[in-house]
Amino acid sequence: MKVLVAGNCNFDSSAIRKTFQSFPKVELVFCDSADEVWESLAKSEFKLVLLNRVFDRTEERGIDLIRKIKTELPQAPNLMLISNFEDAQTAAVAAGALPGFGKSALTSESVRRQLAEALNQPAVNA
Repeated sequence: MKVLVAGNCNFDSSAIRKTFQSFPKVELVFCDSADEVWESLAKSEFKLVLLNRVFDRTEERGIDLIRKIKTELPQAPNLMLISNFEDAQTAAVAAGALPGFGKSALTSESVRRQLAEALNQPAVNA
C-alpha cells in the first residue's frame, strides 16, 4: 500500500518516515511539487495523500491541490492536510479531505490512530 507525501522539507519528511515505521506495509513516495503529485497519481494507486499546507520548495498550497484532486479524480485517494492551523484544517475538510494534523503532533498516538483509520490498517507499536 502506498502513501504519497508532498511538499515537506527534508526535516519534516524524516519525521514523517519515522511516524510511518508503525505501518510496516506502507511504502512512502515523496514529491516536492503539484506537478510531481499529478505524475505520481497517474503512475500509481495511493491509499492516502498527505499534503503540506504550503509546499516547502514551490510555495504551492495543499488546499488548492485537495480541491483540484477531488474535482478531477472521481476515485480520489484519501487526502489529508498537514498543518497546525485550525482554519486550514477546516478548509481542507470542507474541500473533501479527511481531518489532518499538524507537524507538532506528528509523533502522537492520536496521529497514529488517524493514519491507521485513513489506511484501514492497524499500526504496530513503534
